[in-house]
Amino acid sequence: MFKYYVKLDEQGYPVADGQPAITATEGMAEFVAYTTTDKEYFLRYYSHYRQDSNGNWVAPDNLPSLQVSSLLRSIQDQGQMIVDRDETIEGLKNDLTTAKSSAESAKSAAVQATEANATLKANDSLHDSAIMELSDLLFSQLAPSEPSASETTNIVADGSTSAVTSVQS
Repeated sequence: MFKYYVKLDEQGYPVADGQPAITATEGMAEFVAYTTTDKEYFLRYYSHYRQDSNGNWVAPDNLPSLQVSSLLRSIQDQGQMIVDRDETIEGLKNDLTTAKSSAESAKSAAVQATEANATLKANDSLHDSAIMELSDLLFSQLAPSEPSASETTNIVADGSTSAVTSVQS
């Protein structure tokens, strides 16, 4: 691909007093040649070419048409679009694979957490049962026993308080 820049007059023709430049400056139009033949013809006869209102370059009837170059440019642009699309698809495939892997990891972690939660609930239930059994055992050992026949009970009352005492005989 060859790029040249020229100044245009009001009708779209390159100004005859200037030569095509390789670098762009203010107010210059770009001409792109995709073939060596188009480049050579443009450099020799640049003042005969015209840029139409759509920005397309038109060759006079006695010079080769620039339609081939235009078609080549279109094909190259479409090829680049296809390459870009394929790269985007590959990137999205990689992102999807990564997302699936992350989802599987999260699912595995959730299963492990559920199992750990079930184990904790079972241990909590066993703990509660053990506490209840220990409480029952302690209360059964601390419960007051019935006085035996050999024991006598004396009740002493003095004022507002009373005391119960046992005496062994």
